[in-house]
Amino acid sequence: MVLWGALAAVGISAGVGLAPVDINLAAVNQSYRTAIASVEPAPGAVVGIGHPIVVTFTTPVTDRRMAERAIGIKTHPEVNGSFEWAEDNVVQWVPDDYWPAHSTVALSVGNIPLQFKTGPAVVAVADISDKTFVVTIDGVPAGPPEQAPEPPPEQASEPNPEVPVRVNAAQDDPRMPEVMVRVPAKNAAPEPPEPEEPEALAIPGMTPTPDIPPGPPLPSPHHRLHWGKPGVLPATMGRPEYPTPVGKYTVLAKEGSVTMDSSSVGIPVDAPDGYLIDVDHAVRFTRRGLFVHPAPWAENSIGYENVSHGCIGLSVTDAEWYFDAVNVGDPIIVQE
Repeated sequence: MVLWGALAAVGISAGVGLAPVDINLAAVNQSYRTAIASVEPAPGAVVGIGHPIVVTFTTPVTDRRMAERAIGIKTHPEVNGSFEWAEDNVVQWVPDDYWPAHSTVALSVGNIPLQFKTGPAVVAVADISDKTFVVTIDGVPAGPPEQAPEPPPEQASEPNPEVPVRVNAAQDDPRMPEVMVRVPAKNAAPEPPEPEEPEALAIPGMTPTPDIPPGPPLPSPHHRLHWGKPGVLPATMGRPEYPTPVGKYTVLAKEGSVTMDSSSVGIPVDAPDGYLIDVDHAVRFTRRGLFVHPAPWAENSIGYENVSHGCIGLSVTDAEWYFDAVNVGDPIIVQE
């Protein structure tokens, strides 16, 4: 469940720039000091298309239905939605569909006007069985730009180049035909000698062991099943004992650096499955600590096997790109 809500009249003007509203949230608290503690999104904020509107009350609300009936929600163009209570003092009005992208959402709490803007529609669909994280921006598949292929290595010149020369085997015998032979060029470098095999280092009391043949190579990222497909980011999600929950979410926060502690999901840090690790570029989508984040320790599993504790793990490049592209409030849909 997303922790947001709405109170008051709401108006949407897609593609119309409204004049900025110079309002201090302290004024809201002053007018409603016995009722309202805060309103989200903050005035002038740019948020994702799934971001609800939040009102947090200073004290618990005992009669929720009466509070909802006292809240008038109007939108233009019309957007339907519903109330959700995240806590006793937090109410949210969540639109059934998403806000229009690149738009200004205007609302008022009481008689105090507020507004926020929506960015591009960054929608992500995580497919557990397919092990993919598909991203579209304004309906177009999107992802990090692929690195340009490296140019082929230059052909090294021959160590001892030769040039063809026409000669006559017997200058005074016209019956002998001319032949072509190859001789070293005048400025050719001498052919380097064959390197000598180094002698094995003899250690007293140690018996040499035969070479161990290497095992089968692990799949590397550029061998991923969906490598190079626009918008398709290979991923690893929750293993069977820690599945990634199916559902519709919105981005709750973007955390440049976060310490992931398995005890927050009921797994002691010192347990066999426990962990305590610092992660950068983490995008939170549940309150209990599930993120979309880079998983370099699971690089060879990304796109092949679900090995996480419930988070959505991406390659470092993909995770950093998504972190930069997404806004708080953009949708993340997890499906089987």
